[in-house]
Amino acid sequence: MRNHLTEDQFARCAAGQGKRAELEHLRKCTGCAAELDDFKTGLGRFRTALRQRVDDRLASRPLHLGAARAPRAIRVPLWRWGVVFASVIALLLPFFTTVSKKPEGAQPGIETNANAIMDAVNRHLSRSVPAPMEPAFSLIPTEEFITEPGGVQ
Repeated sequence: MRNHLTEDQFARCAAGQGKRAELEHLRKCTGCAAELDDFKTGLGRFRTALRQRVDDRLASRPLHLGAARAPRAIRVPLWRWGVVFASVIALLLPFFTTVSKKPEGAQPGIETNANAIMDAVNRHLSRSVPAPMEPAFSLIPTEEFITEPGGVQ
């Protein structure tokens, strides 16, 4: 390499990931090697100063008796577990209930035949007006009561 290392190449060498050509340039170029040594020295001083500052701060704090023990485990009151259990049971209960077959004639008026049920569903779906609206629908006059348009009756 005829030129000096770029910033990216220098950073790779400082991190110990330099390529063969970059490491060879560092062996031949005293300027780049000195710059890398200065950078590593400065980085080591920074690391030492930072550790010293943290140690000084920890030493300046008073030692509390409670600081040495492990943190207390969070306890959930027993009644809360009961509420959670009851909620889960209430949510899952409909999935586990089974429909029992009713004997013939147990409740008159309720169809248990599959064809009769499908006929009732088809009648309900083919309505032009929903069932709750049928009483109001009877208030609309039919064609025999409608007079000719235009004019007051």
